[in-house]
Amino acid sequence: MGHRARAAAAVLVLFAGARVPLSGRDPAPRPNPLLTASEVERETGLHGLRRLSKRGGRPLSGVRFETSDGKPLLSVVVSDAVSYARWKGRRFRAAVAGVGDEAFSGPPRARRPEAVYFRKGDRSAALSAAVSGGEPRVHAKALERLARLVAARLP
Repeated sequence: MGHRARAAAAVLVLFAGARVPLSGRDPAPRPNPLLTASEVERETGLHGLRRLSKRGGRPLSGVRFETSDGKPLLSVVVSDAVSYARWKGRRFRAAVAGVGDEAFSGPPRARRPEAVYFRKGDRSAALSAAVSGGEPRVHAKALERLARLVAARLP
């Protein structure tokens, strides 16, 4: 590769890694994800998690996290306050402090909490752990910490 080709390749690599496009205009701001795979990894102690927002090319109603071998781990669904009231009427187990305006764990008949539901203003969210062998794959305290992160980022 000649000197000019190497220089051109270096410029391309430099611009490919830049956050400002070649046009000189600032890129559109990316939405802040409510939860990242690295945050879920930190709270669960698992590694190699994937964050899915699409399956089969179609958008999901929320965000799902799965293990490196494709097993479901956690789902996050954002909705409205009406959904929160409906969830609370059917799934209430115990109140959870410090998450949004109000929160609870559920479902009521499970051996251990499998989900945290919260409301913040007119928005709500549900964080649900996948269950394996009758046990949630994400511990209740980790679900609560993750719910606090989502609540803090929910507009």
